[in-house]
Amino acid sequence: MRTKLRERRFCANLNVSYRMFNGKEIKLAVTVGYDDQWNAKEVFCADFKSGSDNQALVMDACILLSRLLQHGDTPQDLVNSMCSPLSLIGTICEAILGEQQRCIQDGQCSIGFDRRISSDESPPMDA
Repeated sequence: MRTKLRERRFCANLNVSYRMFNGKEIKLAVTVGYDDQWNAKEVFCADFKSGSDNQALVMDACILLSRLLQHGDTPQDLVNSMCSPLSLIGTICEAILGEQQRCIQDGQCSIGFDRRISSDESPPMDA
């Protein structure tokens, strides 16, 4: 059953970098929305040219990721199911996981400020 989120909820803004196989780097603005227990339940992504194929692809991926999170999948489940090396969508999942782990372990979320994440410096995966 899908988790119903409150109208107003906390979110974290992440600056995520993804290095494509051709060496080109893509920078993304990713927003992660949380439920009342600080579980990631939605994701949004910006910074692609409006109307581009990449914008449509990533927007659809974020909708699917959000629905999976709201139906009980965890960020760890998502990362574990992604291909290796991580694709752009896998990198977004890894950023969500890293941010949620920081919220739980350190008690410090990126609420109210931006955290920069690079695909070259992946978030810790030791939870």
